[in-house]
Amino acid sequence: CASCPLLEHINASALLLPYCCPTCPHSQQHPTLRTPAVFAGRGPPGGERGVEGEQDVRRWVARHDTFQSLLSMVVAGAERLSPAQAAAVARSLSRLRVEDEGVLDAISRNIVSEVHRLNGEQLVDLLEAYRAAGASPGTVLADAVKERLQGRDGEATTAISAAVPSGRATADGVRLGQPGPEDKGDQGTALPPLEGAEAVRVRQLLNELGYNNSSSTDPGRVSPPRQGQSDRSHRADYA
Repeated sequence: CASCPLLEHINASALLLPYCCPTCPHSQQHPTLRTPAVFAGRGPPGGERGVEGEQDVRRWVARHDTFQSLLSMVVAGAERLSPAQAAAVARSLSRLRVEDEGVLDAISRNIVSEVHRLNGEQLVDLLEAYRAAGASPGTVLADAVKERLQGRDGEATTAISAAVPSGRATADGVRLGQPGPEDKGDQGTALPPLEGAEAVRVRQLLNELGYNNSSSTDPGRVSPPRQGQSDRSHRADYA
């Protein structure tokens, strides 16, 4: 529900709304969807062994069957997520420490040509998710983020944009790649260059992920973490 305080922790563009806190009226109506509030540190329902601490609660939520089903929905409909929605999903994965590279890969494939539409906070959310998972965003996405830092409008990603099925109608008539009504200000235009603390944080994350401006032969250069793999490589049937 919209007033549930747990949404502050694990909301992802309304995709994770079933996860209400124990005090939420919805959790009483739908006990099978109830999960412990991160801030309350309560144990899982159904008589399972109690968990202690925020990390244990996050780990339990990430393994929950319903949560895994929601992740599958994210992957199956990744191309219908607007850049703002994709960043929100990445933020939730990062907060829950979900090390699922299949989900990140699906998000990245469809957001790489729309990076110029992300603001500083959304870019930080996206890169934080990769850092939390110990994965690499890949050179193409990293280069797009670098261009976004300079305020470029995505001209260099024209070829990539052509590969994204933006505008193709689905069976329910929804156009792919189109912003939803909740994406205020996300109208496909390039945003100004990043400045201040957000720009510093984005550069720091790029550096931590191994995508700084130094030469690949520089002995002090940080090597990128492992490259994110496709969902099939993780034996996950997201279809």
